[in-house]
Amino acid sequence: MEGVIASVTSLRGDMIEVFKVINQKYDCAVAPRLTFNPSSATRGNYYRFLKQRCNFDFSKFSFTNRIVNIRNSLPNTLVEVDTANKFKSRLDKFWKYQLPTH
Repeated sequence: MEGVIASVTSLRGDMIEVFKVINQKYDCAVAPRLTFNPSSATRGNYYRFLKQRCNFDFSKFSFTNRIVNIRNSLPNTLVEVDTANKFKSRLDKFWKYQLPTH
């Protein structure tokens, strides 16, 4: 169970960082570049990211590639919030019902 809690805590931190990058809380010169997918979303949310193709493992496990699938699976009601506190609260509520209980 501790492994599940540690990985969820790490994912939660990653999602909060993505929220801050998207909402320009960091200097754009040092923030990671995240590319929105211009095609319409059929699942997840309307603000989906493109996942970059990687030739090397160190790129494959980078922050920007690590978060894409998770961020794209979040519902619109979660990604369209305007404050970090609302985002954290809704993320916790959403993931409360998504995690295994055993």
